[in-house]
Amino acid sequence: MLSFAGVAAALALIGLFGVMSYLVAQRERELAIRMALGADRRAVYWTVMGRGAAVALTGGAAGLILLPLTRKLVAATLFHTRPYDPVILVSVAALLTGVALLASYIPARRATRVDPMETLRYE
Repeated sequence: MLSFAGVAAALALIGLFGVMSYLVAQRERELAIRMALGADRRAVYWTVMGRGAAVALTGGAAGLILLPLTRKLVAATLFHTRPYDPVILVSVAALLTGVALLASYIPARRATRVDPMETLRYE
């Protein structure tokens, strides 16, 4: 069971990394313009990390909203735990939030290395 959980966490990490990389690639021109106008690298980094946190919180909220709808399915797959065990819910939410922030870290670092002149030259 633990190995399946590890594989699921790895797949979540890879998927979120792909989404965040795509979002950063789409906003590369915007980030380059911000940096050309004087935004420091820290502001760009926190802009991207904030977007990753927003994705993580949206997913967490959607999961908590959909949890009551899937109560019977969740109860059938759990052994020796209640479907609404607060320790399990908080642990899973913390793990997935951590995975989302980890997946946002590399695209955020990549966004700070955008060269404004190189990016804007291709216009």
